[in-house]
Amino acid sequence: MNVKDIATCVIQFFAADFWFELFAQPVAVEKQNAYRHMDMEARLLAIGGQEAYQQIRILKQSGIKTEPAFAEYFHIPGDDPYEALFQLEPLTEQELRQKVQLLMNR
Repeated sequence: MNVKDIATCVIQFFAADFWFELFAQPVAVEKQNAYRHMDMEARLLAIGGQEAYQQIRILKQSGIKTEPAFAEYFHIPGDDPYEALFQLEPLTEQELRQKVQLLMNR
């Protein structure tokens, strides 16, 4: 499969009562979409703290995939939660905190 014209391998499996998805592209790790999402999610969790972690985990256990769970919890707008996370990527930590505060207070 191709994602944005990059050859991509996606493997999904269920183990230990949890769905896993492995996403790989033949580009430097830090430029792969999966890594970029994981980095963005770590930034959001640093802001949201333990409460965000617990609530997102509950959403994931109910069957919601990771990016949609983050978008739901943090009220990130957009039809595509995968792309919505990329829109937050260039923000500084201060800008991201302000954005999250605005989104969460809607």
